[in-house]
Formats: sequence, structure tokens, C-alpha cells
Amino acid sequence: MGRPNRSSRRRGFGVSSNSLRPDAPSHRFHDNPCDMTADHVLFGSTLRLGYGCAGAWGMPWFSEADARRLVLQASERGIAHFDTGAFYARGVAEQRLGRIMQSTQDSKDWFISTKTGTRQDRRGRYSKDFSEAGMRSDVETSLTRLGRERIDLLYLHGPTPQEVQETAPILEALQKEGKVRRFGICGETRAFASAIELANGGSPVFSVLMGVYNILTKDHAQVFTEAKRAGFTTIAIAPLAQGLYNRGFFRPSSLADVWTIARALVKNRAQVARARAPSAQVLHKTPGWAATELALAYVMAQPFVDGAIAATTREHHLAELVAASTREVPDGLLAQLAAISPGPA
Repeated sequence: MGRPNRSSRRRGFGVSSNSLRPDAPSHRFHDNPCDMTADHVLFGSTLRLGYGCAGAWGMPWFSEADARRLVLQASERGIAHFDTGAFYARGVAEQRLGRIMQSTQDSKDWFISTKTGTRQDRRGRYSKDFSEAGMRSDVETSLTRLGRERIDLLYLHGPTPQEVQETAPILEALQKEGKVRRFGICGETRAFASAIELANGGSPVFSVLMGVYNILTKDHAQVFTEAKRAGFTTIAIAPLAQGLYNRGFFRPSSLADVWTIARALVKNRAQVARARAPSAQVLHKTPGWAATELALAYVMAQPFVDGAIAATTREHHLAELVAASTREVPDGLLAQLAAISPGPA
């Protein structure tokens, strides 16, 4: 994939250039297709960066005072999109975000996204439930925890293509009832393709696709490109690739670091190898750039990515990430970054 035409890139987080075309699909704002104001504030901020209230941030062993400080600092730096999930840390993350929201007037302007469909029992085992009763229960629980009358964006978390099709009528009912503004899918290629098929067939239920895309994992580049053509908003998660390329990654200095290392060794062994390859040294040898800044800027430079959700438990990283989300990477450097991992971009 060549260099994006930056003169046509839009800075509003989640705003697709397709939305400005007279012939563009209107399903992205099917709750009110004429509300063009909503187009420009889809994620509550001019930044294309959101903060992930997940992972170590939501764990009971991570200080709630520190979690609150991180969210408020993110808000002060211009981030207004906060993403979480009803099942994250068995509900602790969503509850924690709700308490933080109730403690500050600033939260009335925040855009909140959460998720439905995944369950975790007391033994840590995961299961799926996309039944009407299950999703309605999730929605009501999330509304209570977050102290909101309506969820800004609700993702189906990890659905199959069949579940994408089958849940559409239930989601439309939730929207008509005023409980959820818009819907998305957090998942993989086959589920995304199912949502695109629905939209192209005249059933515009979903408007946002969220999937992993980073400097080490590029599997969703093609389907994100197809989604953009269909008028969807595309959101990259894990844009920092868990920091696997950091030289001190395997030298933990906190419990959160230990948690991140353990998770990486279980889920991201291939990416760990890529992060240690000679081609990845450019991340550490580019003057004026930190490795995490380059990793995020690379993701933001892709024309098929509207925005990204990043998570961190360190306050000093927030400033770096906000700055990197608006920096442009020179062409030659983009090519070197693209060479770190095989993929279409």
C-alpha cells in the first residue's frame, strides 16, 4: 500500500472522507442520517485517538486512584473517546470508568463505547452469548455502571458471521428504544465481511469496525479498505503492538508489566519474534522519535484507518501518544517501518 494522500486525510477521529460524498452510503448515521454535526464529533474529539479502559488498567490490583488520574489526564490532553467492555476484568473496568465519569463534569462530553456478547465465569473461562436476553442484560448493566441513559457505541465482541446477521433486528430495536446510538463489530475479517454484506444489501445496522492493526500485525488491512469503500468507520486496536519492540519489554518494573509480558507470551509469540528482527531497529534509531510514537504514527498514516484506541498505565506515555497521533511520518521512514512485518501495508 502506497503512501496515503495526506491532503485528503481528515483529522476528526472516526470521520470518513466518504461521508462528505453526495453518493456515500448513509448507514453510518442511520439513527439520523441528516445529522452532519454528528459526523464531525463521532468520537467526541478532533483527535483520532481514544483511550482504552481495559487490560491492566481495569484489573482490581491496579490502583483506582492511578486509573482515575490516567483518564483525567487523557481528557485534559484532548482525548474524549473512552472504550471499555462489560466483561473486562469481570466487570471491574466498566464499573471503574463509571465511577470516574460520575466524579467529573467533563465526562458529559465524553464518547463512550462498550461491548456485548462475551462472558467470563469465576474460573476465568470465556463464553459467547448473543441472545436477545443476554445482549439486553449487557446493555442495561452497562447503562447502570456508566451512569448514562444511552450508550454512544455498542460493539458485538467476537461474533461469527451468522451472529452478525442474526443480531441485526435485536440491535435495531435497542436503537429505536433509545438505549444505543450506533453499533459496531470488534472482531475478525469474516465478521467484518458479514457486516459489509449487510450494509451493501440495504440493512445498515453496523457503522464501525474495530480490529487489531499495528506495525507487527496487518491482517485487517484489506477488509478495512473494503469497509471504508462501504462507508464504515475503521478503528485500530492494539496500535502499539503491546510495546513488544521496546528494549526493556522483558524487564518488568510493575505488576502491570508482568501482566503484559504474560499476555504477550501466550497470544503474540510470532509478533515477539518480528519485534526482535533487525528490521525493527529503525524504531530505536530514528532521531526525534520514540519507538511507541513511530508505531502509533505508522498506524495513523494508513488511509484505511480512521482512528485508534490505545491503552497505557503510564502517565508520561499519554503525552507521547497524543503527540504521535498527529505527526506525519516521512515517506522513506514509512517504507522502513512497513518492512518490519510482512503485510499489505
